[in-house]
Amino acid sequence: MATINPRPNAQSPTCPVCGSGAFDTVDLPVRHAEGVAIHVCDDCELTYLWPQPAPETLAAFYAAEYRDIYNDPTPAERHEQDLPEACLRAARVAPLITGDERLLEIGSGSFAFLKTIAPMLETAVGIEPDDKTRAWFAESSDLRTLPDINTLTVNDGPFDLIVMFHVLEHLPNPVNYLSHLRNLLSPNGRIVVEVPNADDALISLYEIESFRRFYYSIAHLTYFNPASLVQCARASKLTGEVTGIQRYDLSNHLFWAQHGRPGGQAAYTSIISAEANDAYARDLIRTGKADTLWGVFRAAGRTG
Repeated sequence: MATINPRPNAQSPTCPVCGSGAFDTVDLPVRHAEGVAIHVCDDCELTYLWPQPAPETLAAFYAAEYRDIYNDPTPAERHEQDLPEACLRAARVAPLITGDERLLEIGSGSFAFLKTIAPMLETAVGIEPDDKTRAWFAESSDLRTLPDINTLTVNDGPFDLIVMFHVLEHLPNPVNYLSHLRNLLSPNGRIVVEVPNADDALISLYEIESFRRFYYSIAHLTYFNPASLVQCARASKLTGEVTGIQRYDLSNHLFWAQHGRPGGQAAYTSIISAEANDAYARDLIRTGKADTLWGVFRAAGRTG
């Protein structure tokens, strides 16, 4: 299996969010990587991998290899699979939309969200480094798509809404990236960030060993909990709120406990009601143990 090796001559471990050199380590492997360790910052609680791949290695990885390593289906198949969650995300974003906004999506993936949300907006632009997926989407859509943020032009912005769904955890310097996005915002603009929650119940409550060994991957360089995501936003001169989302159901959790592997979503719907799933999700969110975090931020010092 392909692996990504860390950059040579890496410095001592340093938290990518707060810069602290104080940390604990987690004695678990990192999938698709060699010579990489898991660190937890003593100061801001961020979990991060160290050493990290060089920027040019990451760029090449996401441009071509990422989808192959994770055995992703074709772009068309991913697009169809992603549409239900794209609709949920659009519904969460909808309260921030009046109809004349300019939106930028970072890491558009299969472009399911961009295609879903575009009719509600004045302009929608997508950033996606995967060359094959961009080429596929261009065959059926005239929405503007670009390979990276540096290819944006002055005419593309400023943006009233910038969204990142499961992207921030892939970036080697999340503070610098969010700071750059802050400069692309309109005066009342918002940045919406969705990331996995490092305090996921499967890790922090149930301590399911097979899930813990599955969870850490070279594709995710950082692992946020609510405290570290707020700290990352603050360091980027952003302010806002972080809430929880539960993407996976009670069946999924029972399946991990029983079989020690993924694939259990909706497996036990014959005996677990929608009401039970909803109540379970609410309790996980209430106690900070949901699997996903949802942050909405604006530039610090701005109102509206």
